[in-house]
Amino acid sequence: MNRRNFMKTSAILGSGSVLMPTYLFGKDYSESYKKITFNETLYNNNSQNIVIFLYGGASELAGNLSNFEDIQSMSENKYSNIEITENGFWKNAGGELMEEMLVSKNMSIVRTINRTINNTRSHGLQQMENLKGANDIEKAGFFREILEILYQNGKLDVSTVIPAITLGESAIYDNGNLIPNALLNPISINSKLENPFDFENDYHLEKVSESFYSLIERNVNQNKSNAYLTKMGGHFFKRNELSAFINDISQKTIPIPFENNVISDSLSSNLKLMLNNKSTKLAFIKHPVGWDDHSNALNQYSNRHNELIVAIDKSIQNLKALENKTINIWVMTEFGRNVNLNDSGGWDHGNQFNLMVFSNNDTLKMGKIIGETEIYGEDGTRLYTRPKENSVSYEPYAIASTIAKLYGIENFEEINGQSAIDTLI
Repeated sequence: MNRRNFMKTSAILGSGSVLMPTYLFGKDYSESYKKITFNETLYNNNSQNIVIFLYGGASELAGNLSNFEDIQSMSENKYSNIEITENGFWKNAGGELMEEMLVSKNMSIVRTINRTINNTRSHGLQQMENLKGANDIEKAGFFREILEILYQNGKLDVSTVIPAITLGESAIYDNGNLIPNALLNPISINSKLENPFDFENDYHLEKVSESFYSLIERNVNQNKSNAYLTKMGGHFFKRNELSAFINDISQKTIPIPFENNVISDSLSSNLKLMLNNKSTKLAFIKHPVGWDDHSNALNQYSNRHNELIVAIDKSIQNLKALENKTINIWVMTEFGRNVNLNDSGGWDHGNQFNLMVFSNNDTLKMGKIIGETEIYGEDGTRLYTRPKENSVSYEPYAIASTIAKLYGIENFEEINGQSAIDTLI
């Protein structure tokens, strides 16, 4: 959208209110977007976030064994070899490192992300809703909306290099009811940060010689009246520029080495890019392994979760070593799981899950365990956790509002109906 036209539409932008033009959004959201307010100071202090999504509905048990005695007595099958840390984490599932990060105020956990709206426990639908940040699968993904609002407030422009990245396709960047904007499209990278702009990756060429680039440049310069050729040449050289940029970052090092596995590679690559490019505001990681643990769950789940926490701990060590205060890591899923251990040694679908946040940030309230749970269920095969009567609890969509607030978007609830998690920010 033309910046000049936007400024004409937004008569009160200078006072901190973002007024979106009606035609930019679907009719159900045009009035809501007019009410969004932008806080410059909050944005300046918190500018980079990584979301790790655990597809399949990850069990909460790694981060919440506070009800274990009740679970053990009521489950149709008994749990074995479960060790519990001081604050109710699963020791073999990364619990000791979680305890350390909790004490050092580099971690907080919300144990009561409790879905009550449209609680279908359907993978596809609830993944989509959580990544859209609302009970509406037709709207834009909430990362895409954050990028749009930053763009409208002049925080992203044509000079911005790679504002968003993704490891795995996700609805979190869907345009939905927003007008597509190529500037805001995420760059897809892999866990090794291999260059997505390298022609050798696309065409399996041994080498693209300098004479090839010279030939393209000469043809563009000699045919400036040809708008199509000029445009294609611009794309070609932009790609070449980004290729050099990624190659340069790939050569950078970080002080604390990571383990050798896919999730560690994914996090270290994201971290390296964000640390060396402040323009990268948002990153999404689709965890490479599914979490739909209906059977044979205990060892697989605990090992997988431990691997994830080890990678996150390495990330936090690097952020502390580099005194970085702006990068935050969020771990979420689509829904939780039943806590009954079924006859196949797994868990069926539930509706409550943990939100885990890791950071070296001063704005977020770190070092907190938020929410208390209890067990309920009519019989042993259907055991669930739920918030205690006087405990705080939040819909999954509140996560989108919380992350948006870190970008200075104070009232994302005007879009999705859910306020930010006040116990975190």
